[in-house]
Amino acid sequence: MSGFLPITIFRDVEYELAFSPNMTIDWNKGSTQSVILTGNTQITLTGFTNGRPYRLFITQDSSGNRLATFTNTMKWPSGVVPILSKTGDKTDIFTIIPSRNVLYADCARTFC
Repeated sequence: MSGFLPITIFRDVEYELAFSPNMTIDWNKGSTQSVILTGNTQITLTGFTNGRPYRLFITQDSSGNRLATFTNTMKWPSGVVPILSKTGDKTDIFTIIPSRNVLYADCARTFC
């Protein structure tokens, strides 16, 4: 079919994750996901599609000082892995874009 572009239409809503010390985020459940940290956690990302952007909202509970580490290898701007905001009730927004099976990521920090 010359001259036609395939178009994928999807509807997406924010998927709210339950906190766990070892979290697996399955992007097949939605390209925007969020979690409130009530403790430290390790995060594994699965189910991504090359070229599709994903967003992960990580919010500290009122206590703050929670840590989150990613088990996947990701490329960050200037090779610097961001440090999660530690203040209670603050949100960091991670944007992850896979390309050729490499996860490119960035983080906007400390939203109120």
